[in-house]
Amino acid sequence: MDLAKSLVDAEINASIVERAAQQLAQIDSALARLDDGRYGICLECGEEIPIERLRAIPSTIYCVGCKDARQSPRSRGN
Repeated sequence: MDLAKSLVDAEINASIVERAAQQLAQIDSALARLDDGRYGICLECGEEIPIERLRAIPSTIYCVGCKDARQSPRSRGN
């Protein structure tokens, strides 16, 4: 039982570390876009991302419309 719990704990910890690494990469990317003067510009359509969205998700790279389009079943080839 202790071995099973240890394995589960290790998987959870690995998942937490992986998610933190992803978030750090997103923050680093946002800072690079800020330095380049591209922060707040949608990578898909080139339009400005509304400040409300940037406040909610500072590292976002897509406006709401483009994010929704990318997540729709049609855009995934289904």
